Amino acid sequence: MNVRERFKILLSVLPSKRENAQSMSKLSNILGITPREFRQSVLNARKEGLWILSDNKGYWESDSEEELEEFINRRRYVAKTIFSYTQTMKKREPQRGKDTQIVPTQSFPSRTRKISRKKRERHNGKK
Repeated sequence: MNVRERFKILLSVLPSKRENAQSMSKLSNILGITPREFRQSVLNARKEGLWILSDNKGYWESDSEEELEEFINRRRYVAKTIFSYTQTMKKREPQRGKDTQIVPTQSFPSRTRKISRKKRERHNGKK
């Protein structure tokens, strides 16, 4: 099966409206491929210029320039955010070893941070 045929099959299962977006797992099941293969197929189709868009609701094929612009802006924001924190990570020394423990932060209990043994002891009331 050539690339054009694969794209036709992919487009045949994609809804054409954002409000009808379908999840990756549902679409990959319909196509009989893994979610990873589905993401790769979508990536390849996007590289060819097809307007296959996605958000937290799922995937769809669009013909709306407004939706395309919104999608591109979201993807750029994600790329900039990833680039920003990876640059910060490169500048910092790794903090590993016995003196480090991961604990929840106070403002965001679901997020964690590393603290040294001394800070942990102060936090727990030991001197």
